[in-house]
Amino acid sequence: MIRHFDAEPIFVDIEEDTFLISLQKCKETLERIGNKKLRAIIISHVAGQACDIEPFYDLAEHYNIKVIEDATMALGLTHNGLKIGSHHSFASIFSVVLDSANPVAQAGMLTTQDDELAAQAMLLRYHGVVSEKTTSTRPQYLYDVVGIGNKYNISYLDTALCLSQLKRIDYIIKKRQEIAKYYIHALQNAPHLVMPSAKSEHIFFHFIIKVDKNRDHFARELKECGIESALHFVPLHLLSYYKNKYKYKISDFPVSLKNYQQILSLPIYSAMQKEDIDYVCKQVLRLASERV
Repeated sequence: MIRHFDAEPIFVDIEEDTFLISLQKCKETLERIGNKKLRAIIISHVAGQACDIEPFYDLAEHYNIKVIEDATMALGLTHNGLKIGSHHSFASIFSVVLDSANPVAQAGMLTTQDDELAAQAMLLRYHGVVSEKTTSTRPQYLYDVVGIGNKYNISYLDTALCLSQLKRIDYIIKKRQEIAKYYIHALQNAPHLVMPSAKSEHIFFHFIIKVDKNRDHFARELKECGIESALHFVPLHLLSYYKNKYKYKISDFPVSLKNYQQILSLPIYSAMQKEDIDYVCKQVLRLASERV
């Protein structure tokens, strides 16, 4: 999206244990480039863990730039007594995905206290089209296109399903946290594995572990047992578009690279039954103990 508007993204490395953006690396980057043409810092709440955002507000104020929160994995997350998205950020972006093994509906949302941004967002969501107000005496079938846009409006079916999800979000978070607690207790002593590091509020949108030996082979072994795992996430500087455009080296972001070689997400969703969780734990423990 940044490139869509002919702007340039500037990447910053992450913290090794939480996968959140490194405040120190962000400071170093801002000191190096200054605030010339700089517009915003994008903060991601990764895997459902809250980033300590207050220091980034201080940075943003110092450099006169905005803070945008990527909260696509943080719906319903509370940080310092406030729901994510109700802080002082310029905008927060959310994703609503049905909490199941195979989601059938999803929606995206943007929250902001900036009236101009809200108006532009509403304009963009449907081809930049505006129609006559109901108070107008002109025919209601008249409309105009006043800006660029796309068909971003949500379908009625997705709306209904995702609204039901929003009503259950506190229950979903509680169940995910219970499953994560169970996983951590059962797997914390497994050889070659490192459990998630929760240094702040965490709703476990993903349950990310580290495998210190041959992560890909471990994932294949899990799949042979009928357990689907996922990779979260491939560092952006390794993706072809950014690697080719910006001539990044594989070693430019060493912490991201190291994590990429080790991380793996285990299944977690609120409808998981105890026998499913026990089976995952049993197979993970067995495979971990067999590694040499």
